[in-house]
Amino acid sequence: YSYLQQPDGIDRGRCNSTQAQVLKRSEMENTKIQNQLLEMLLARLERISADSYWSHRASGVRGALLRVLEKLENGRPVSGSELKRLVDLGFRILENATMEKYK
Repeated sequence: YSYLQQPDGIDRGRCNSTQAQVLKRSEMENTKIQNQLLEMLLARLERISADSYWSHRASGVRGALLRVLEKLENGRPVSGSELKRLVDLGFRILENATMEKYK
């Protein structure tokens, strides 16, 4: 059964139909929240001033996040570690651009 074990530790092979429906609904809600977070981050990165030192880096991260979002929306697999790295980098760029603006 180990090949059915998911990263969250739940063995889908041993779930009854009600549990499977709850898990599927939970996964769909997580995906929706994840997509909303990505869309918000993309919108904020886009608003960084072109005069900012961080605008070029923000543009690159935006492009990578757009590709990830497209994969997610099309149901294609995305590396969790790569997604986390990009989201963390995006927020770091936002923080730095904000600090630069208010110096």
